[in-house]
Amino acid sequence: MKPSLLKTVPAVLVLALLLSDTPFCRADDNLNKFNTICNWIEINFPQYFSPPSETFEVSGYLIRHYENTDTYVGTINGGFYGLGGIFGDEVLYVGTMDYLLGLITPQETVTFIRTFGGSDFDFAECVRQTSDGGYIIVGHTASFGAANRNVYLVKTDSSGNQIWTRTFGGTDDDYGVSVQQTSDGGYIIAGSTKSFGAESFDIYLIKTDGSGNQLFAKTFGGDDKDVARSVQQTSDGGYIIAGYTKSFGAGDADVYLIKTDSYGNQIWAKTFGGTSADQGYSVQQTSDGGYIIAGYTKSFGAGLFDVYLIKTDSSGNEAWTKTFGGTNHDFSKSVQQTNDGGYIIAGYTKSFGAGLFDVYLVKTDSSGNQTWTKTFGGASSEKGHSVRQTNDGGYIIAGRTSSFGSGLFDVYLIKTDSSGNEAWHKTFGGTDYDDSKSVWQTTDGGFIIAGHTMSFGSGSWDVYLIKTDSSGNVN
Repeated sequence: MKPSLLKTVPAVLVLALLLSDTPFCRADDNLNKFNTICNWIEINFPQYFSPPSETFEVSGYLIRHYENTDTYVGTINGGFYGLGGIFGDEVLYVGTMDYLLGLITPQETVTFIRTFGGSDFDFAECVRQTSDGGYIIVGHTASFGAANRNVYLVKTDSSGNQIWTRTFGGTDDDYGVSVQQTSDGGYIIAGSTKSFGAESFDIYLIKTDGSGNQLFAKTFGGDDKDVARSVQQTSDGGYIIAGYTKSFGAGDADVYLIKTDSYGNQIWAKTFGGTSADQGYSVQQTSDGGYIIAGYTKSFGAGLFDVYLIKTDSSGNEAWTKTFGGTNHDFSKSVQQTNDGGYIIAGYTKSFGAGLFDVYLVKTDSSGNQTWTKTFGGASSEKGHSVRQTNDGGYIIAGRTSSFGSGLFDVYLIKTDSSGNEAWHKTFGGTDYDDSKSVWQTTDGGFIIAGHTMSFGSGSWDVYLIKTDSSGNVN
């Protein structure tokens, strides 16, 4: 039997209870999503949760019935997140008995491999699971759109079947690199554009509705090259964008951080770096309302390039910076705040490891101090492009390998435990070039991976979408 939730939560804790027409809801660690989608109201624990009128077990899961609100609470599986933090090894669901029984019924894990594109070049840079269980993918296409390369947005169902595609851009080159579903059900996209803006490349921010129709587009930058690598909706409904700028700052290129309101209007912009080349690749709003940015620096550190980690306050002012690496080339492409308040960073290193380049995984505490580092790879070249913490406290990394697999480059998927020790790895691809740029754990415990392939599909390069089970297998 699962441990009792009533024993793991202090009696004075204010929890949230679903008292609306929404049939059920899962407590989530994203409080913005938690409060927006679930329609929760706060209630006092002793009054409503002590004691339940009945407690019973179904297939090993606890169900509690609170007769005074005619509400059923189920502790299903995973990690329980609530308004006050992490409280145990369960996930709290609230709703009708029918819905709880539906959640308890084992869900078949769907796996698949799909390609999307036309007769020319089509690339994917980012994938996320959407609220309907499907997936949203962004990249760029030379097969479709107005001219040259356009931002390419693909929406699929939960089985990876294409529902719709959209392109954005003008008569020159336009790229999409980051996408997220927003609280209104639409999508925010960041990338770069040569069709619009001030000069050269400018940062390109596109907001769509739930069907991918453009609501607004904004550009940011100056007279030189300005590129976005990552975007996220912030807790105030606006957006945070990270990339690099050659128009502003102190050096050849500087990390570029832009905060906008919900309409994409710039509130502030910050640059970080020294007299050489510094770039930002990944940004996330942190639990204190500030931001964490990962990229690489040639201005600071021990080697030719070093991993560059920057923490700011909510106004974008630098709180601290850290560098990681050796005497050679070390890069980071992805960062996420972890459940313990620290950070996990993925990239690749030429300073350490077994081969030419190895996947580089760095874990820090909340102050950015290194806790441990790991490398993964063989005698040839490997790169890590994306990392996420998984439900079991470990990590999933996606990138590419030329040491393992069947082709020139293969998709490289690595699962680790919470200490960064490899649990397993998988490769996907054919006899040509295959790469992955983004990974996300799905609600069924599996993983969705997006990248591009020369081995399969209809064109020179096609978007490559892979859905695995929790062990990285595709049936």
